Amino acid sequence: MSNNRTQKNTLKYLMNEVISEKRMSQRFNANTIKFTTLDESAINSLLESDIFTVNEAIAVRILFGKTKTKSLTESIIKKLDKSVKTIVESVEGDVILSEGFFGDIWDGLKGLGDKAKEALSGGWSKVKSIWGEFTELVTEVASACKDGLTKAFGSFADKAKGASAKVTDAAKDLGNKITDKNAFAKEVKELNDSVTYITKTFFDKWIAKPTWEKDMIAGSVAPSEDVKVDPAKAEDGLEDLKTMESVNKVKLNLIKERNKLFSNSNVIKELLRSSDARAFLMEGGGFAHLEGSIKNPFLKGVVEWSIKILQAIFIPLAKVAQIVAAFVGKELLKKFSEAVKLMGGPGIFAFVVIGGLLSEVIEIAVKSATPSGPAIVAMFIPGLAPLIASAKTLITVVKAILTVYTVATIFINVVPVLQKSGGAAPATESYNSRGEFKIKDGNLLYIK
Repeated sequence: MSNNRTQKNTLKYLMNEVISEKRMSQRFNANTIKFTTLDESAINSLLESDIFTVNEAIAVRILFGKTKTKSLTESIIKKLDKSVKTIVESVEGDVILSEGFFGDIWDGLKGLGDKAKEALSGGWSKVKSIWGEFTELVTEVASACKDGLTKAFGSFADKAKGASAKVTDAAKDLGNKITDKNAFAKEVKELNDSVTYITKTFFDKWIAKPTWEKDMIAGSVAPSEDVKVDPAKAEDGLEDLKTMESVNKVKLNLIKERNKLFSNSNVIKELLRSSDARAFLMEGGGFAHLEGSIKNPFLKGVVEWSIKILQAIFIPLAKVAQIVAAFVGKELLKKFSEAVKLMGGPGIFAFVVIGGLLSEVIEIAVKSATPSGPAIVAMFIPGLAPLIASAKTLITVVKAILTVYTVATIFINVVPVLQKSGGAAPATESYNSRGEFKIKDGNLLYIK
């Protein structure tokens, strides 16, 4: 970038003619006028006199209108100009890594010495001994995983709603085909209990408000497998964290400095509207710290250990994948019920009547909305997606429970039609979960 271009990226470029005594004197054509401070009243008078250029007027109005600035002096302009230059010259990674989040991690690690260097490549027992130092980072990993799973379930729920149309149409035409109204009504009731459990109770406990978050954050569940971390790279990453404590204090305090000077981040964006570097001003996404951590070899290891813990938490549901593989023909709804039971719901129900009447159309609908591994991975933030994809057992399990959830969502819309086709359901109590999931010795237990 040329020197001229650099000048255009600064607040001083916009305002040097406003404050500079020499230029201001030239504008007034009165070299006898001297001043060191302009207050808001004086600035407003000058704005009304059209003495400013368009860019200068915009800068001044924003500065006084959206910040706490009440007057302008050469020292204030220099301080503001320095802040703007810092932001322009900083790369996005510096902005993210300069926040206290990473400084806090280093504060906890620096007293551990060789213990911190050896931990990530020394197996879970060593990692667990320092796991508490990464609470904030692991919390963000857990939130990102929950966010990705929520998006995946939402996406396939939409597909399932579309796929339910053909099943609904077929259900409307059952009429005289139902020979045993009572048996049919009983099955409709059982189906309603099953799909309600999956789309509400199970979804809440595992996706919307997952109980596994606290286990991941606390490291209370042993990872499903070890994470391979290159000791040399991990040490380099640790050194990067150490270096951050002493390098370029202006950058390390960038966000704090910006917030101190400007009450509205849009001010800086406006002042640098023409700058090629304005992208560096944009706030990071909801998982900016996580994205920054994955770029650091040491912290990336922590993220990978977190994913392996999540995989271990989901492994007890792996049997659902075996059941889902048999989602075919007239047995589809029975197998669905087996999966629901394994996931803590009611059952097992045979669904002989409904399965016999709608098996073909149900199978077609389920296949059209069945989730794929790549589609699931795509729901996670870019930096995390490759790590999720490498946890193959986790993806297999999530794909299986997503398939069960898809079937349940299809029937959320179909059940009312089935009730209408077969008459009112018998008055029986709806299923309510009376227990909770517990993980013990690697097994998923449903405790009542």
